[in-house]
Amino acid sequence: MSRRGACVASLTLAALVAMPVAAPAARHRGRCAMPGRTVLRTSLIRVVRVEDTAGESVTMSGCAFATNRVFELASGVQADTTDTSLGLDRHSGTWVGVSTSTQNQYGFSGATRVTNVRNGRGYTLTSYTVGLGEPGPGTSLVKYGINDRGQAAAAFQDNSTAPNQPPRAAATRIVAVSSNGTQRLVDFGAPADLPASSLQLDRKLFIWTHSGQLRYAWL
Repeated sequence: MSRRGACVASLTLAALVAMPVAAPAARHRGRCAMPGRTVLRTSLIRVVRVEDTAGESVTMSGCAFATNRVFELASGVQADTTDTSLGLDRHSGTWVGVSTSTQNQYGFSGATRVTNVRNGRGYTLTSYTVGLGEPGPGTSLVKYGINDRGQAAAAFQDNSTAPNQPPRAAATRIVAVSSNGTQRLVDFGAPADLPASSLQLDRKLFIWTHSGQLRYAWL
């Protein structure tokens, strides 16, 4: 290499070394710039809640920094006779679990949906509608967990709903759920023997107790 070429190479290398390195947080600056109150922010996603007092509505939306696309996760009405609450229950990677409950003069309803904030795709884990004067939902979602693949482990409680009687826990079901919402029953028993609260999920392995014995399954 000539003396001139060596000088140019040295200057180029010195310029590269002197270039400032952007901080990791700067990559996301200006991305997922949604209006609303932030309820979750990780290195991968942002979730916000917006309450429109003029339109009396509430909405929860999410966005993945990698795609910078906004998707509505849940919404409802907040008026004189209708009250909607939204809750962010779980999150793992770009997947979130959001619960919705609405009550009005006709009764109440609710749902829990698992959604991939990266593309807006997901599935409803559970939903119910109960009319005014009815005893309550026949099935309740007691506990669940999700992993970064959108798979879930869930504990459901099946209720007896006799007329004029409050719902009573009749059975517990432990269910494995695929990322497209397909459910697979893995255990079933009386609530006293199979406590729904014992369910725990660690990525693809989930455990629970039945009659005091530890059991496990894979998603």
